[in-house]
Amino acid sequence: MEIEQQINRVADRYREQGYEVVVHPGPDALPPFAKDFKVEILAKRPDSNVLASVKADARAFETDRELSMLAEAIGKHPSWRYDVFAVGPSEAPPQPEYEREATELTDQQITEALDAAERLYQHGYAPQAVIAAWAAAESAMRHRIRAQGGKAAWGAAPRGMLSELVSSGVLSRDNYTKFRDLSHLRNIIVHGFAVPEIDPSVVPFLTNTARQLLADAKALNQAS
Repeated sequence: MEIEQQINRVADRYREQGYEVVVHPGPDALPPFAKDFKVEILAKRPDSNVLASVKADARAFETDRELSMLAEAIGKHPSWRYDVFAVGPSEAPPQPEYEREATELTDQQITEALDAAERLYQHGYAPQAVIAAWAAAESAMRHRIRAQGGKAAWGAAPRGMLSELVSSGVLSRDNYTKFRDLSHLRNIIVHGFAVPEIDPSVVPFLTNTARQLLADAKALNQAS
């Protein structure tokens, strides 16, 4: 199967980095805190231990209910990390023109977008402020993940990015839950449904968290 070929390719990458790898590890091979979860790859070496989930596409991570629980469990063990891979087909379809032209926001542009979201909220445009703040927060997540050596570009699913940030200790489980709940609010707004009353804490939470992620990313980049 195609996904199995992709899993084996990911496993080979870990082997090239000196890891001992088990593909589709069973409960007996997994560490005690992860025995009840399913992962595609277990990779171990003296200085690093990894559990990795490999899915056919980013949507598979969105529907995986165990993802956040596994990320939280791994986040409690500093000697372990959680990697996620949305491998897709071997031959990807041609990239649409608008995707090829998409460029990442700069730090300054993210800051300006967050400022704009706060102004929208102050002037009574709460739904628009949520969308603007969410978009800027996603960009800040990508900046933070890349700063810590991860990969996040066009198509990176918010749920997958949040899980990676939780597993690396950047975000708390509570923050993950808030983002997950707010993703439903975001979907209600962008898909044109009646918007429920928006709690006053929503926009400040998004903008403050995004600013912190951006500041952390800048500090890591300067230190490297």
